[in-house]
Amino acid sequence: MSSHASKARISLLTALGILSIATLIIVFNGGISVGLSNHAGLLPVVRRILDSSYLPGDFGISVRFYHHRVFAYLVAGFSALLGEDTALILLAAVGMTLLSGALFVLCRVLDLRLVGFVVVGLFLATRLAWTGLGLEENTFTGNADIMPTTFAHAVLLLATANLIKERYRLTGFLA
Repeated sequence: MSSHASKARISLLTALGILSIATLIIVFNGGISVGLSNHAGLLPVVRRILDSSYLPGDFGISVRFYHHRVFAYLVAGFSALLGEDTALILLAAVGMTLLSGALFVLCRVLDLRLVGFVVVGLFLATRLAWTGLGLEENTFTGNADIMPTTFAHAVLLLATANLIKERYRLTGFLA
């Protein structure tokens, strides 16, 4: 087998591994939910971003706007393009894929091969021995509802990998 074919095979296996772990995280953590939990607080903010006349003078929306503002704009942008439900579903899939990809990067920095990443990913997805549980309402691997913490946890894993590699500026940026 040529070097080029070997690299392509490894890249394909890596991509399949990352997507498989992302899928397992979604499956073992309640699937993807639209319209429940924090979405009740987030969606009015998104609707106000898209339409400034949506519930004018609602103090609750104004207050929630400052909580996870960047994430609200992200959801609003995707909602404007794809519709609310589709945007939330797509963001959930993207968030879990980013989390899985960041876990892969951390595993590579720790010199774990693809098999090691799959094992760690399975531990995290299935919450084996309490892995994946957080100190708050949102788990490390996320909830059925897409939350900003899913993206934050992916960035945390990337920051940790860069800290181990002594890339302090990038770590500071990710922080």
